[in-house]
Amino acid sequence: MVALKPLPSAFDFTKFLGALVKMKQHSVALHLFVKMLERDAPVDLYTINTAIDCFCHVNRADFAFAVLGSLVKRGVRPSVVTFTTLIKGLFLQGKVAEAQKLFLKLLREKICELNEVTYLIVINDLCKAGHTLRARDLLMILEKGRCKPDIKAYSTVIDSLCKDRMVDDALQIFSKLAHIVHYYSMVYAIFVDGRRRNTYKMRWWLTKYPQIWLLLPF
Repeated sequence: MVALKPLPSAFDFTKFLGALVKMKQHSVALHLFVKMLERDAPVDLYTINTAIDCFCHVNRADFAFAVLGSLVKRGVRPSVVTFTTLIKGLFLQGKVAEAQKLFLKLLREKICELNEVTYLIVINDLCKAGHTLRARDLLMILEKGRCKPDIKAYSTVIDSLCKDRMVDDALQIFSKLAHIVHYYSMVYAIFVDGRRRNTYKMRWWLTKYPQIWLLLPF
């Protein structure tokens, strides 16, 4: 494809790269991307984002950031997808502190308009890495912003708090929501944590969400 004359458009290149990514051929896609750059082939933001995603999947977030630098030099403005992919790549390499630092920098300096997808990725990966309290604190910060966390973000933090036996923290978050969010996890955690005797609290939950009766272990 790179040998064609004239060279295919950036759209065609990106479409082909995307097909390779779907087949999980990240190394092959990167080889093609490098050849494209060597031949001065046309690339756009979507091409760059695809390349960054590939570098992250082969655990080379450092190269992904190098591509980000070349993107800026070309005068192309990175998008929320670009930065979200980089954050995900840092988490994949276990660089939790760096991922969180980048996210907070984007949030603080308003480098791009972050969205619910970015929020969920950061919160989910913090919980997976065992940093449930960081995820909870981040959720509290995001609540004060213009773009609010979605129901999945709350659900993720509640589940993680329950698994870590921090039931009071989970109840505090849960009580803010107008929807039933993972009440299965809440009931399970309450009983595992030996709270059967807390009749007042249980009566409140059972009155508010009578569906819980179906889950009780008696």
